Amino acid sequence: MDTNYSYPLDPEWNQEQLLAAMAIFNLTEDAYETKLNVADFQKAWQHYQTLFPAKMDQRQIDREFKRVSGYSIYAVQKAVSQAKGATIKMK
Repeated sequence: MDTNYSYPLDPEWNQEQLLAAMAIFNLTEDAYETKLNVADFQKAWQHYQTLFPAKMDQRQIDREFKRVSGYSIYAVQKAVSQAKGATIKMK
């Protein structure tokens, strides 16, 4: 995993979309690098989905983020949806 990468941001996104995407990127990194609070991710994910409602857009963002970081937003979202505790840690 390359620790020196740039987030895949679209210049056409408005400020709210940029902040929501960056929050998801940061939380995804937390899930892999330390631990992730499930409730924090769920709240950020709900907001993210309102700004990026199209599954196609969500998949494209995930693919680009995984390409540059090695981390999957989708895998984290799936783990959060199945979490039994308050935190998760991705492997």
